[in-house]
Amino acid sequence: MKSCVEILEFDKLKNILNEFAQTTYGKEYTAQIEPIFDFETVQQSTKFLEIFFEVLGKSIPTLDDIYIDTYLNQASYSILSAKEIYYVYTFIDFISNLNKNLEDKLKNYITFANLDKLKILIAQTIDETGYVKDASTKKLSFLRSKIKSTKDEIATFLHFFVRKKGLQNILLDTNVFLKNSRFTILVKPNYKEYIKARKVDISKAGFFVEPYEVFEKNNYLEDLILEETKETQKILTAFTNLIRKYTKELIHNTKELAKLDSFCAKILFANKFDAHLTHFDETKRLIAQDLKHPLLLKTQQNVVGNSLELNGSLIITGPNTGGKTVFIKQVGLAVLCAFATIPVCAQYFCVGKVSNVFAVIGDEQQTESLSTFSSNMVRIKEIIEKFDENSLILLDEPGSGTSPEEAYAIVYAIFSYLNKKNPMLIMSTHYRNLVYKLKEIDNVRLAAFEFNEEKLQPTYKLVFGKIGKSYGIEIMQKYLNNEIFEISKKVFESKESQIFDKYEKELNDMINKKALYTNLIKRYKMLFNKLNLEIAQLKQNLLSEHNETVNQYNHLFDSLKKEISRVIKTKEIKDAQRLVNTLETANIHPKIQNLNNPQTFEKGDTVQLGKSIGTIIGIKGEYVQVNIDGKIVSAKTSLLEKKQPKIKQSSLNVIHSPKETKELNIIGMHAFEAELEVLQFLEYAALNNIKEVRIIHGKGSGVLKEMVRNLLKEHKSVESFSMAPPNLGGDGATIVILK
Repeated sequence: MKSCVEILEFDKLKNILNEFAQTTYGKEYTAQIEPIFDFETVQQSTKFLEIFFEVLGKSIPTLDDIYIDTYLNQASYSILSAKEIYYVYTFIDFISNLNKNLEDKLKNYITFANLDKLKILIAQTIDETGYVKDASTKKLSFLRSKIKSTKDEIATFLHFFVRKKGLQNILLDTNVFLKNSRFTILVKPNYKEYIKARKVDISKAGFFVEPYEVFEKNNYLEDLILEETKETQKILTAFTNLIRKYTKELIHNTKELAKLDSFCAKILFANKFDAHLTHFDETKRLIAQDLKHPLLLKTQQNVVGNSLELNGSLIITGPNTGGKTVFIKQVGLAVLCAFATIPVCAQYFCVGKVSNVFAVIGDEQQTESLSTFSSNMVRIKEIIEKFDENSLILLDEPGSGTSPEEAYAIVYAIFSYLNKKNPMLIMSTHYRNLVYKLKEIDNVRLAAFEFNEEKLQPTYKLVFGKIGKSYGIEIMQKYLNNEIFEISKKVFESKESQIFDKYEKELNDMINKKALYTNLIKRYKMLFNKLNLEIAQLKQNLLSEHNETVNQYNHLFDSLKKEISRVIKTKEIKDAQRLVNTLETANIHPKIQNLNNPQTFEKGDTVQLGKSIGTIIGIKGEYVQVNIDGKIVSAKTSLLEKKQPKIKQSSLNVIHSPKETKELNIIGMHAFEAELEVLQFLEYAALNNIKEVRIIHGKGSGVLKEMVRNLLKEHKSVESFSMAPPNLGGDGATIVILK
């Protein structure tokens, strides 16, 4: 049977990644990448990779594809040629230059061995054509000098020799030829009648011969060339031994190059497919935003992304070919990528500890023995034996291959058993009655893929909290005739199916309302926390203002006492003392007077606290509770000042009609108050099946309008919204169409 890696097509993903590698070493490295389900190890590896993403970004270094493994193996048992040694030199030189240009921050993770000494020695000895330089050794320099002078001497002699009289009848060419390391002339077959010479080689027209006059010189030249060859071989042997000596360092550099190339490939892959590195968080399980399948991104445009927050079990329903299998595969593949430090094709992907991944997807029938159902049971048996609470289990329509009645019982039992350990479990199914039963199990969430009934095609968009239909009959209508369609439709629309459809509609309505209430609770909590922060800030401001006033009073009082002390020296002491007593009880500041002469307050009194006006709603000793614009503030009575009550008109202006409310006026409200009113109004409209409403927010600074439209973008009950026509308020109002 296929492994989980094969089922989820991880190797195909690696092939795509491999296309971005620049070197043979990098391609070999990426081909060997496998997921490692060790949380700490993968977390650390991802942090290293993050540094490469940060430093290199979109500026990826160009890497030369120089593969030297063949020559390193050859050097262990034979002598390398000059060209082969120079090829090793090009690798050393490339690595040396690459290391010089590598950012210092990256050198903590990519550490190349320094082979500059070997590089210099090779460069001094062998040129780029693979020729051993004359200056390599003194002996080689001497031998090549003698070879050159001897060649010149023999060639000069033969040039004069071919000009002798009487030789024109036997010469086929007047040039001098070097054959088998000996200088010769080209003559006709009857050359023996004219000259004494030794035959060296044969051509189609005649013979290459050496006159006896140059025989000894040619022998001497051969000896010199043989000595040169021996000397060259000694040099090549020495360098082969040097390469053999530094094999370990050279192999280390090939591995570091492979690692660097694989990192660069991952960056290029991420740039191409808008992929991102995984966030690892032990407190989370699995969160994905706009997750897409990389194999689809490779071949298709406008791939639909889906988001997911998986804390337990998820049951997916929906139409045939609607995206269930692809989605299950892409979740599994994303987890494999995360634990193989490959960027995930999602805007955000976060995962906690995962011990292993199991997948039962597609038909794994073995023709020689097992049926589809049996092979699925064998796979599920393996899961049951090995899974734990950190496992990711992917089941694509388990129970296929047996009767629906038996499948219902079998799949329910399997799902219930697996769910007990609370792993991350995703299962797709077409059995609606099974879903109704499974939804009663704890920690189970529902989702369905949408289907466009008008176009009779799937949207590939996953919607949570919903049970989807298979739409098999509707899809069949596209391919088969109307008679078959009508028969199937009639059978399907039996009483039992109608009951299921009604139950499903009621269930989906309940789920939608639950989601709406959950959203409201979240927003109320957020606003409550925001309100508490504002109250704390208000208390702090009031306390600061009070302290500042007391400090001013104390400073003034001290200054006056000093002034009075000065007056005492020239005035009667009794008069001065009387003045001090007068100052201590003087009406210097209303707030200070309030501190010394408390007023009497009752519930319902309008009072001023600092710069704010409010109403007393409770009194306990020296403290009162004041309602200031809906915020409850606790303060001392000494800080309050009575005010005449003002009649404040409510900024809320919901227009009521005899039957239902279709308009909401939030002009004049604070943003947080208006947000609560809009949410309550939308909830009211949804519950009363109102399809179109108008929200009046005014133009003003645009704060209310922006808040309203941002809220409408996220609200699940909103189908669409637009600016009101001129006769209904224009840009000062928004028309909302509800689902």
